[in-house]
Amino acid sequence: MTERKRPRPPWVKTLRLRGHDPSRGEPKPELLMEDVRQGVLDGLFEAGALLPEMPQLRQMYALSQDGVRDAMLCLRREGIANLHDEYEETYFVDDDYVRSVRETSGDAG
Repeated sequence: MTERKRPRPPWVKTLRLRGHDPSRGEPKPELLMEDVRQGVLDGLFEAGALLPEMPQLRQMYALSQDGVRDAMLCLRREGIANLHDEYEETYFVDDDYVRSVRETSGDAG
């Protein structure tokens, strides 16, 4: 049974992530995870927002396929991101996680 149904159309808008920068040290999955977490905490990423596809994340963060998968698995375990039901290799920012962050910060609007 396949998890994803179809490729994501190119017109679907995705989040802008910082990506790898040599000033941040060696490429590592933790930088991707940090950028997603911080984007939610800073209110930059809305619930349901789509993350770039796996190949784009690999290029942006100079990571191997396994490195991106490890980062996304950790974000899924933390409840920050989930696999999109319609598009292959696509994750989105979890609604419940964003709601809990806003409630904790006092910005429930």
